[in-house]
Amino acid sequence: MNARERPFSSIAAASALALALGACVPAPYGTYVRPSYPDPSAVVGRAWCGGPAGPPTRLAFAAPGNVKIEVSSTPGGAQAAGWPVGITVSVPLGVRFRFVEPHVLVAADGGDPGRPVVPEARVRMSASMPADGWIDLARLGPTPAEVTRQALARDPAQAIAEVSLGLGVFPGRAPQRVEVRLPAIQTAAGRTELAAQELHAVAVRGTGYQALRTLERARQVAERQAACERDTPGKACANITLYDTQSFDVAAGPFTASGRFWNFVAARPEPLRYELRVAARTTERWRLAAPVVEVTDRTTGERRTERFAEMRVSLAYPVPLSAPIEGTAAALDIRLHLPDGARSRYLVRLPAYEIGGARHALAPIELEVRRFDGGLEPFNC
Repeated sequence: MNARERPFSSIAAASALALALGACVPAPYGTYVRPSYPDPSAVVGRAWCGGPAGPPTRLAFAAPGNVKIEVSSTPGGAQAAGWPVGITVSVPLGVRFRFVEPHVLVAADGGDPGRPVVPEARVRMSASMPADGWIDLARLGPTPAEVTRQALARDPAQAIAEVSLGLGVFPGRAPQRVEVRLPAIQTAAGRTELAAQELHAVAVRGTGYQALRTLERARQVAERQAACERDTPGKACANITLYDTQSFDVAAGPFTASGRFWNFVAARPEPLRYELRVAARTTERWRLAAPVVEVTDRTTGERRTERFAEMRVSLAYPVPLSAPIEGTAAALDIRLHLPDGARSRYLVRLPAYEIGGARHALAPIELEVRRFDGGLEPFNC
């Protein structure tokens, strides 16, 4: 193989690996797509449990100009349109990057010149900014203003901007019922209010962890766990309650707010902690009218108002594959479908790219459809 096979994450030390492998059983993989690339930097990763288990469906390699490229495909993901494949190109900060063609070439072998395929492409980036700042995709986006304007005009609903407020802390000792008042949204057209949310603590059996959820969210999680226990009793269905981190989601027009609120009450009750996200599918400028979250303990009446000074902003919107990316660190997510058929091997060639005034060409990425492999498969992750 051209690529070395090892888990992506350096966190997978021997003890963690042993723990992960202890949660896996031998099993056939079914059909999947295995990527490889002829470069010493290429590393193959597996599909499940953070890398130590499942079919080798992921690939990462370094490209000239400090560009990082990752390839992935979902096991058993064949669709009517063919096998879906994702390619992410991460562009370093402070340079101008551009693919010179708007298409990729998909070939059957090295002697096949390939046929051009225009893939779906989305640019995304994230950055920190003051929590009361305006979210303006046309100004903040990593593509030139005219490219951004044209991309957003084609399909405004496909653009998304999300802000994340950092960790908040309520000083009370593991409150069991709280009311959360969320920041309003300000646009040029006016002000949008988000409904207050009442959350109830739900203990996770065998842990000191409590997830605070709305009654509706708690009902949804309980139904998912019950279905898991009914349909797949061998699975670790209790993990659904443990790892579902969302406390609520509330929508108003193009805006959606969601959050995670949790307690630890094992040896010693600790303060309530929370995180908040607000997302928008709109091209209009918007901001948090006041970056303030108000939390009230409904049992004691104690109230805390917390103002956030900074937020993390994430933007994503569709662009042509050849759209230039400049100024800020960003990633280009490329999605295409391999032609459906009896082939077991494809070559995908990304177009040449320009970065920092230099042009670079990439070797083809090999994608092999595997059908009869087997190995370690997780039963609780």
